[in-house]
Amino acid sequence: MSQRNEIKQALCETLTSALLLAVGARTTEQTERAILLAGEIAAELDAASVKACQREADRILKARYN
Repeated sequence: MSQRNEIKQALCETLTSALLLAVGARTTEQTERAILLAGEIAAELDAASVKACQREADRILKARYN
């Protein structure tokens, strides 16, 4: 895997984690911080990658709570 692909993969994993943190945060402040982080990470990715991260976060949440 090229370094560029490794960076993209790491960003996607981090974005997915930030989205999950935003949903699971215990306070409004924690939610807002996670959302800001997710926005910063998403700005570094193309739209298709962001959508894939959103789908992965949704899949994880459905598996956890269904």
